[in-house]
Amino acid sequence: MTTTGVKKIHRIALGLAAAAAAAALLAASARLFMTPSGPRPETGLPATAPEAYYLKEAFTYRNLPHPPDGHFKTGDVLLLAGLLNKERLLLLARERAASGGQTRLAQVRPGPMLPKAKRIPIDLARPELTLGRAPAFYSYEIINRGSRTTTGPVIYGKYLWNSVPNLMRTSGFTAIPGELDRALAIHRFLLDYHRHDSHPRGGGGEYDIIRYLTNYGYGLCDDAAGLQAALLRLAGLDSRVWSLSGHVVAEVRAGSKWRLLDPDNRVYFHPRGAPTEIYGVEDLAADRTRFDHYVSDFWPPGGRYPEIAQDIVLSTSDNHVSYDLAYSSAGTIAYDLRPGERIVFTNFNWGRHYAAAFHPTPFARYYNGFMEFRPGISDLRAAGLAVSQKDGKMRLVNGSRTPAFAELRLAAPFTVAGGEIIAEAAEKDGDAYFQIIAPGGVRAMSCRLRPGGNACGWENPLDAAGNAPFMEYTLAVKLQPGAKVSLSGFSVRTDFQYGRLALAELKAGTNRLLTYFPPGAEPATFESAFYVGD
Repeated sequence: MTTTGVKKIHRIALGLAAAAAAAALLAASARLFMTPSGPRPETGLPATAPEAYYLKEAFTYRNLPHPPDGHFKTGDVLLLAGLLNKERLLLLARERAASGGQTRLAQVRPGPMLPKAKRIPIDLARPELTLGRAPAFYSYEIINRGSRTTTGPVIYGKYLWNSVPNLMRTSGFTAIPGELDRALAIHRFLLDYHRHDSHPRGGGGEYDIIRYLTNYGYGLCDDAAGLQAALLRLAGLDSRVWSLSGHVVAEVRAGSKWRLLDPDNRVYFHPRGAPTEIYGVEDLAADRTRFDHYVSDFWPPGGRYPEIAQDIVLSTSDNHVSYDLAYSSAGTIAYDLRPGERIVFTNFNWGRHYAAAFHPTPFARYYNGFMEFRPGISDLRAAGLAVSQKDGKMRLVNGSRTPAFAELRLAAPFTVAGGEIIAEAAEKDGDAYFQIIAPGGVRAMSCRLRPGGNACGWENPLDAAGNAPFMEYTLAVKLQPGAKVSLSGFSVRTDFQYGRLALAELKAGTNRLLTYFPPGAEPATFESAFYVGD
């Protein structure tokens, strides 16, 4: 089967799941929000079993705690509306929140920073903190307190995720002596850091190992199989990728035998009582009973692997080994911090994703973070504007007869997913705008400045191709002819999304983390702290 055919089948499957979810949600909205006499009270009716299933999935994928009693009510459907970006339900959610009846929405879905969180300073040279219990929500920041722009450090747990050599070194994969043990360690690693969902880049796959794992952590079967095959080869093992009837899997040659390890369906098969005698694709295609015993963290133990999934392997007419993906190991993740700039990682997300619209079903697990910067006039590149600064205020004047700009280049280490610009316009004469310019010159946002406070939020930017993510952009301050504006409290926040591999995870007890300082970086330059909340 062609790559296009494989993708088409997966999209059909995802579409069916999306349609079922949408139907359940619309039914929920009709029952929970409307009665013959008008809106139903906030207490509402408990969600039905199908609705509860989709709600549970959404809460899990979004890293949100389930309701303590396990019952999903009106507020939970409203929350899910926000998670899925369904316009009608999202509008209802906002109306309920605005009316003051929806307090749970704000409590469960945190914003960029945690309210009432405890701040715990840490020493980046030896980051460590002890917690009485695992926190539901937390974030951590790194701030450049120095006087020059410098590349920031990486806080991590077990895996140093900023490059393939560092990932392989800290993982210890290559030091595992047995071929099968080494292969299984890589397979389990992917079960932790890959989840099934649509192609990470919307219009196509991400075939850089580090960017796939750190920016996204989700993809289709071909993404997962190609990634696993690439990691196996980096660990010195022979691997190959099979294209089947609507599915793509990876095999490893271990102990002089080809063995199937399926990272997307999260399973491998073996003879009864011999879990290390793992079958290969051709072994399974020769005998349906060989699907009877498996190891999986997804399919229930002692259950039966679905026959439709078995048929994908058993229908051998189009099974072939020619399909593979050229994953690159050259990518690196790094970021620069200007003086006073900070980067914040959170263990949750607030709905920021680069795509123009959310996937119709809940996205696989990802997280949001942001970079925050207060620019001065030396950071701006003015084109036709007179820019000055006095008493903490930035003054921009366009004395020409044509529109003029002052631009600020911004970048993040991961996929940019939106942000916010805040400024107080103490003086304003004529039209002035904030604009976000994506790569290729596409304008992602335009916000007219008004006297007083201005908070311009933006999200889901697109590049010139219309569907590819980017990691840098331009903020422009545009003034029409003769316009002038004076700004104070000017700050820029750049939101990004990232996968679980790049998160420094916390647990109950003593957390001993690690820090990687790039060449030339001084630990004393940076200040760091964790924010822990319930």
